[in-house]
Amino acid sequence: SIKDEIGSITTKSKDFWSNPHPSALEAKKQNDLHFETFHGVSLDLSGQSYKYEHDSLLLPYLPYFSNCREFDSYIPLWSLVESPDRCGLPGVTRDHPTYWWRRQIPSLPHPDDVKAIGPFDFMSFYPVSDWCERKLYCNFEENLSEPDVTPRWFEADSGATLFSIIRDPIDYYDYTGRRASMVGSHDGGGQRFINSIDTLQTFIPAKVDRSPALNVEGGCTTACFPRRVTLDISYQQVDVHSKRIVQVKVLYDRFDKDASNDGYELQIKFYALDFQELVIKFAFSRELFLLLFAQIGVGTVLVALVYWIVVRLSTRLESPPKLRITGFLWLTFPPALGGFLLGLVPISIVTSVVYYLMKGYNHFTPETDPEGRNWLFLTSARLHFTDVNIDPDYLHSTRQGRTGMAFITMSVASICFTS
Repeated sequence: SIKDEIGSITTKSKDFWSNPHPSALEAKKQNDLHFETFHGVSLDLSGQSYKYEHDSLLLPYLPYFSNCREFDSYIPLWSLVESPDRCGLPGVTRDHPTYWWRRQIPSLPHPDDVKAIGPFDFMSFYPVSDWCERKLYCNFEENLSEPDVTPRWFEADSGATLFSIIRDPIDYYDYTGRRASMVGSHDGGGQRFINSIDTLQTFIPAKVDRSPALNVEGGCTTACFPRRVTLDISYQQVDVHSKRIVQVKVLYDRFDKDASNDGYELQIKFYALDFQELVIKFAFSRELFLLLFAQIGVGTVLVALVYWIVVRLSTRLESPPKLRITGFLWLTFPPALGGFLLGLVPISIVTSVVYYLMKGYNHFTPETDPEGRNWLFLTSARLHFTDVNIDPDYLHSTRQGRTGMAFITMSVASICFTS
């Protein structure tokens, strides 16, 4: 692959999300003309005029990873992990020895051989599904010798979200925001589907792990480049034809500080989780875990009952005491309930106050101020005392941080008053 010039691929970030056309109506015409999907042009509530709303991208390919052999600038996920000629099983390791059962099956098994794992398939335990591990050789398209004002994607800290993947596949109409194969007045682009999502669980964040950089002598924050990037995607095989993404990790490794070398190695790991891993990662529905916890509780009671029966039958007492469950409950339950309520009431009051201060706009101004930019005095409180202006883009993360600090303060106070 041949790298493009830096000037041809760099765009001013402040103009990227703005309307490139004189009006929203003109943007609608151009989007229809070029069959554009990366936009958020849609009809307003009145249905008489268009509005331009573009604050996120719905991509059919992986972001950041580009200029790779075999794919060049764009790497569609399906093409990356569904290639029978390129995908393979992991090498021989302690976790995957030579006698590993999965080596008897191709990395991409025939659909007739696929075996999904559902919430009650604890006897089957192991799925039979696609397992793809492959390696690509890529080049950084950024100018490594000139650091940027903000950290670039390969300079992200551990725990940062690099991008997100929609956990379930979407069809053509969701991706394009159209109701038919032809353009129409109600088209909304990819932004339309993103706006329709009502739960954050739909997005699986790609979390960065940069811990190997801690072993680099002299520090490794800026001007320190990973030469191996591992994209680890684990999923649940829902049925023969459907997969659901569960976790995405991006591991940076093999760092150096050679800005003249722009090459790096992209390793792909795409595999299905077994039943135990799905339970640990809470991949199943809430009802399953309620049932599981209920079964654990019932099992605990049955074990205690069996123990009592054994003790009862093996006792040497001539007149063993009777089992007085009602009297035991009247003796122990009221004090336990009273202590629970005494601890719950003040914590509930403080939690309600914190929620009102931080996110009360969700209930009191959902129409006029859905993002809470004008909610109470907290919107005018700077993130740091050295900040001159307030960046509205950091408003949500600032609220999250202050909410966490409020809960930490409440927990410390609870420990102090109860110890």
